[in-house]
Amino acid sequence: MNKKDGRVNILGIGFNKDSENRMLEKIGKMFKDNKQHYIVTPNPEIVMVAQEDKKLRYILNKADLVIPDGVGIIWASQILYGISGKISKRVAGVDLMEKICCLASRQGWSVFFLGARRGVADKCARELQNLYPGLLVAGTYSGKAEPKYDEEIREKVLDLIGEAKIDFLFVAYGGGQQEKWMMRNLSKLPVKIAMGVGGSFDFISGRIKRAPKWMQEFGLEWFWRLVCQPWRWKRQLALFSFILAVFKAKLHFFSSIPNNQRTCSLR
Repeated sequence: MNKKDGRVNILGIGFNKDSENRMLEKIGKMFKDNKQHYIVTPNPEIVMVAQEDKKLRYILNKADLVIPDGVGIIWASQILYGISGKISKRVAGVDLMEKICCLASRQGWSVFFLGARRGVADKCARELQNLYPGLLVAGTYSGKAEPKYDEEIREKVLDLIGEAKIDFLFVAYGGGQQEKWMMRNLSKLPVKIAMGVGGSFDFISGRIKRAPKWMQEFGLEWFWRLVCQPWRWKRQLALFSFILAVFKAKLHFFSSIPNNQRTCSLR
């Protein structure tokens, strides 16, 4: 565990162990300084991508908040650190996004929805405005995540907001791509805080049905998505790689302890 900032290191990625309410408090404080910030929501699949992608790993670890979005992250923290370094509860990116929009509707913060398929961001924005009356939507746009479209997207965003500024930019280009997009473009846009939200627009808009509450509570959302989207089976194989990598990291840590410092419950 990184004691300097209180993050829990899971295979090279430092995750915040704060509760959802504590994260919202930190986000509130971000609005009071004169800096730009970004938030990431990696799951086990993204952690495994970051094992080989050094640039992505750097971007994730530089984020102001690294949200443990995935029951696998919670499990890994328990295996690697036990109670002392355990992340107590998963914080789903889509849930945190909704809470932020609720807070934004009360505080008068503006939000912008970028990414997903054409029309999905707009529908997501309307759903959230229905849930949280007074939510100020600065604009919506789909666009594409590839670097060659960056300038075009920035120009479109600036055209949509005019002279205004964006307090919160939600970016839904999928894990890996959205983080790199934020790193490339955030400093070139009048945005206070950006957050990568993966498939959140699809869930909120209703394009994809989210798992029932009981499946969420038991950490089975991954299975629900596999049933609803069978084509994801190759991506889900990363979960098994993640499990093996966690056990390997645990064994490496244990083997590094001198024999005379190991404890054993056998008598």
